[in-house]
Order: sequence, then C-alpha cells, then structure tokens
Amino acid sequence: KVEKSLRDETHQRKILFWYGIYAGRYWELMDLHHPQMHQAISKVLSNIGYDATRLVMPANRFWPFGNYIMMPYARLRDYINFSEKFMAKFRQLYPIGCPFHTMEKHTVNWQARCLGYVTERLVHVWAILNNVDMEYVVDDED
Repeated sequence: KVEKSLRDETHQRKILFWYGIYAGRYWELMDLHHPQMHQAISKVLSNIGYDATRLVMPANRFWPFGNYIMMPYARLRDYINFSEKFMAKFRQLYPIGCPFHTMEKHTVNWQARCLGYVTERLVHVWAILNNVDMEYVVDDED
C-alpha cells in the first residue's frame, strides 16, 4: 500500500501511517484520557486565527500516532509552520501548570509535559483543518 500511494503523484495532500488508534468519537476519546484538552486546543486555535467551532473530527476513524507517519515534503513544511505557531501560542496562554488533566501527579515541567500530550494529537487537528487525507497503509491489517 505504501508503494502504491507513493507512486500516486496526483494526490499530494495526504499523510501515510501504519500505526495509530481508533476513535468512534474523537473528542470523547480525548476527554476520556485528558479531560479539558479539547477546550485547550480550541482556545489556542482561536488565538492563532482558526474558527475552532468549525473543527469537526470525523467519526469512526483510525488516527495515526505522530511518530509513525510519512508525508510529502511540502506538507511537512506546512505542518511544521502550523505546529510552531500553535506551540508558541500554547506556551503564551498556559505558562504555568496544565490546562487539562493527565494521569501524572508530579512532573518537573508541566508546560512541556502538557504540550507533549497536545502535540501527539496536533497532526490530526492540522490534517482536518487543512483537508489533508490520512491513509492507513498496512498491507495485512490482521
């Protein structure tokens, strides 16, 4: 599946991935693991010029884990630009503590810990905001 997708040069607005997590309802799954993260993401998006109320995550979908993806260089540059802007605003809005719940009770740097959890999901948000397809490319799904 990877080779076929890489040869398909007609559609460069995609991310290939081979490992991830299924979510029936994206925000509900997020709230299960990190209550209030959705609100924090929405606040940052609003502060960097996006209409967070229009961000609708598709239901019943398999979502990539951020370190198991491939994308064309142009998309990578787009994602990096978005991520840098998002992370800078997150740090500005939440300089101390964490705006959502985590399982950890003690950590040296809450801002870095929280930002790490957010960036694990940031590729999903960016892809939906920018109409980038996410294609699961495992040949044998069993």
